[in-house]
This record gives sequence, C-alpha cells and structure tokens, in this order.
Amino acid sequence: MAQELEIQNNPRTYETDDNEVWHKVKIPFKKQIQTHIFSKLCAWRERTAKTKNRPRKYILKDDALIELAIIAPTTADEMDKCRNLSKGFGKNSLGVEILDVIQKALSDPPEMYPQNWKPPKSLTATQHTLVDLYRLLLSIQGAAFEVAPRIIASTDDLQQLACGNNDVMCMKGWRREIFGEKVLLFKQGKLSFRFNPNTRKPELKED
Repeated sequence: MAQELEIQNNPRTYETDDNEVWHKVKIPFKKQIQTHIFSKLCAWRERTAKTKNRPRKYILKDDALIELAIIAPTTADEMDKCRNLSKGFGKNSLGVEILDVIQKALSDPPEMYPQNWKPPKSLTATQHTLVDLYRLLLSIQGAAFEVAPRIIASTDDLQQLACGNNDVMCMKGWRREIFGEKVLLFKQGKLSFRFNPNTRKPELKED
C-alpha cells in the first residue's frame, strides 16, 4: 500500500517528457522527416503550455501540428497555406516560434529522427486482440496502484506494443515498473489472466 500511495501522491507520476508526448497522437505520416518535425512541434507545445499554465490544445490543436509537419512552412507566407491556422498566424509570437522549431528540425541530420517509429498500419485481428488484452492488463494494474490507466499508457501505446514496438512511454520509468514489466512477462508467455470467482474480477497469474 505504501508503494501505491507513493506513486499516486508523487507529482512526477503526472509529469510527461516533453520529447515523448508526440507518441500520444495518431500520426498519419509516411516520411520520417515529417515525424521528426511533428515530435519537435509537440515538445514545443508542451513547453509552451507549461510556461503559460494552459492546456496544450489551447496553445495549438493536434490537427494544426499535423498539418504543419506535413507542409513544413519556413516563412509566414507559407504558413498561411495551413487551413487549421488563422491568416497571418505566422507573424505573431507563436507563429515565429513555430517557424524557428520547423527550420531547426529541417536542419537536423537523419540520425536525430525517431528511428523506431513506423507509419501506422491497419491492425490485424491478432493485433486487435493483443490491444484488448493489454487494455485489460492496464486496467488491472491501474486499479492495483490506484493510478488512472490513461496516465500509464495511451491507446497508441497499446497499439504500438501490439505491433511489436516497445519504444513507447509506458515502457519507461515508473510506467515500466507497474505496467511495462507485466507486458514483457506476457510477451514471454510467463503471465496469464484468470477469473477470480470470489472477487468476481479478472486477475493476473505469473507462471
């Protein structure tokens, strides 16, 4: 119980890594450079939201960031082509900051691009089943540690895990300790689910 309370009351439980928040958004990109620009824009938005003490979507919505990453404008005039931004947005303070982020991202070498992420594909029937099982595992662990499941892992995290990609936020830090390690055991065939007739709830069994 002490460990559960420590996790729940620790402010770090609710902190996010600015450079990792892009994993939470469904990304339709086919080019790594677009993914790289998007990751940098997400990190910028996260920092700006914290500085201004505002919700991240108050700064700029996901759709706008996705469009910016695809168009990759480097001037205010080019930014006017973005349908999700108001006319002249590139000339205000946020617009200037965004242009700077994009220009720096474009100048980065390919070695700095996200290497382990792959464009999303339609999940197979087996992968959909895995997502459901990971969601059940997430629910059990969230209840055990009294932490909201959405704080531990996003739907995109679960889908990436189902596709064999372990380079996601829920496999790092405290999230790995309370959820990621169980995922690894499950993948190794060392963890299973069973129904407890006494509590009438599903539970985990380590083999």
